Amino acid sequence: MANPQERLHVNGNILVEGNLTEYSDRNAKTAFRPVDGASVLAALMRTPVSTWRYKNDPATVRHMGPVAQDFYAAFGLGIDERHIAPLDANGVALAAIQELQRRAEASNARITQLEQENADLAARLAALEQALAELQAGK
Repeated sequence: MANPQERLHVNGNILVEGNLTEYSDRNAKTAFRPVDGASVLAALMRTPVSTWRYKNDPATVRHMGPVAQDFYAAFGLGIDERHIAPLDANGVALAAIQELQRRAEASNARITQLEQENADLAARLAALEQALAELQAGK
């Protein structure tokens, strides 16, 4: 490439046989803001995810994921609307997973509460049925 945009700019595929590690040190970052997991999950649910292949891939190759334009429109992350950084995709997935875990815990707590209420009602019903049976037997 005549005018590289980065220190290493590859126009084509890269195969790494080993680890690919992204720099994510807290000390290299600034302007932290909390993430609203519910909003991330809602945006993720609206983001189309499909399988596809690059135009120059063999017909047997399939990939899965959103297109960069949809990802950028949903989350506003990354350098532009033509690229998705794995770190950003991972962050979206982790925030959505955390929100799903919060929802699962809340649902489990509600289920436990309803099971207890159901058990209490079943005990009350059994007591009422017993009292009715005793009344009917005493006729």
